[in-house]
This record gives sequence, C-alpha cells and structure tokens, in this order.
Amino acid sequence: MPAIERGLGLADRVVRRHVAKLEKVGWCERMPAIRGDGMLVWMTPSGLDGVGLGELPALPAPAPFSPQTRRSI
Repeated sequence: MPAIERGLGLADRVVRRHVAKLEKVGWCERMPAIRGDGMLVWMTPSGLDGVGLGELPALPAPAPFSPQTRRSI
C-alpha cells in the first residue's frame, strides 16, 4: 500500500480506509507481502468492471511462495 500512498499523495490512514471500502464491496483483495512489511492489493474482476477496465484480464493473486512471487519486485 505504500506505492498507492506515494503515487496518489495520500496519507496511510486514508489509503487503508479506501482499500477497506473497496475490499468490502469485492473490488479488491489484500494479501500479506512476502518480503518485508505491508500488503499487496489486487483488483478483482468486479473491481475492474467497476472502474471501466473490465476488458482487461484480471490476474489472480499469486500463492505466497510461488516462483512468480519470489521473483517479483
């Protein structure tokens, strides 16, 4: 979530509140980050539809110790 905070210029508490609202309506999902602190936030298919990006394929969140996760930044 720090990337969202920095990218949008929002305070941490504001980002957490917005993500919690989006998660409650099913537009995003969170999972713990593997390296370091924090959480990864993933848009769900309904979230992509909600922001008008439903044509894009939604990638599933990787398993915590998948090769994709271990090599990601």
